[in-house]
Amino acid sequence: MISAYTVSVVVVVKSRVKSLINLIDQLEDCEVLPEELVVVWMAPPSQYSLISSEKFPVHHKFKICDDLPISRAINKGVRSVSNSHCLVINVESIISSNLIKNLKDVWRPSCVITTKVVCISKALMQLNFLQLATELDKYPHLESEENARFCVKNNNSLFFISLRDFEKTGGFDEHYRGYGVNDEDYVERCIASNMSLSTVSDTTYIRNRVHYQYPVLHVTNFIQNSRYFYSKWGKYPCKDVLKNFVEMGFINKDYEARGLHILRNPSPDELVSYKLEATNS
Repeated sequence: MISAYTVSVVVVVKSRVKSLINLIDQLEDCEVLPEELVVVWMAPPSQYSLISSEKFPVHHKFKICDDLPISRAINKGVRSVSNSHCLVINVESIISSNLIKNLKDVWRPSCVITTKVVCISKALMQLNFLQLATELDKYPHLESEENARFCVKNNNSLFFISLRDFEKTGGFDEHYRGYGVNDEDYVERCIASNMSLSTVSDTTYIRNRVHYQYPVLHVTNFIQNSRYFYSKWGKYPCKDVLKNFVEMGFINKDYEARGLHILRNPSPDELVSYKLEATNS
C-alpha cells in the first residue's frame, strides 16, 4: 500500500541539460509520480531554465552568488521543497519506474534510504533501465569493470529522507569547498543524529566518471576537505581516493600517522591525460 507521504525530487544541475531532460522523462514514467521537481542550477538562468513537465511542477532555483558549493546547492534544494519527503538524485541517474513507490513503501522515521548504485560506461548510458538490467545480467563484467575502483558505500547519487529528518541532521556542511567529501560527511551526520541507513533492492545506474576515483583536477580541494573531515570525525574519508593519490605521489604515504600533506601538484602532462580520459570515459 502506498503511503500518504508526499515526495519532492531534488536535482543539482550545472551543464548536463540532456541528462536533466532524460531524468524528467523517467520521472514522468514512474508508477508513483513525485509531487514536484526542484532543480538547483549551479549556473545562471538560461533558455533551459524553462524546462517543465506536464505531469508535475518543475521549480528552478538559482545561485545568488558566484560561490555555490554542492553542499549549499543540496541544502538550497531540500529547503525549497513543499512536501514531507524528498528524493535527492544525481542528474545522470537511470532509475526504475518503481523507485518512488518502493522508497515510500519502506520509509520509516529517522531513516535515510538509498539504492544500490552501479557505475556504467558512457556507451551504456544510451540504454534505458530495463535494457541495462538485461545487459548487465547477461554480461556482468560490464558492471564489475566499471566499479573496480569505485566505492559507492557513501555515495549520495540518490538518497530519500523526510524533511523533518533532514533538518534534524542539520543538512550538508557548507564549510566544504570544491570537489569531494560532502557525501561522506553527511553520512556521519546521519549516524551522529541516530538515523538508520537503509538500502532498498532497487538499482540506480549512473555515468562512471574518472574523477570518482582520481579527482586530479581537485587535489588541493580534496585534501583540504579531507583534513576538515578528520578534524570533525577523527578519521579520514574516501580511503580509495587517498590511496590513489599516494600511488600517484600527490600526498604522503604515512598520512594516517603524520597528517595529510601535498607533496606535489599534478604535472601538465597528467592534467592533459586526465582530461582526455575524462572526455572519453
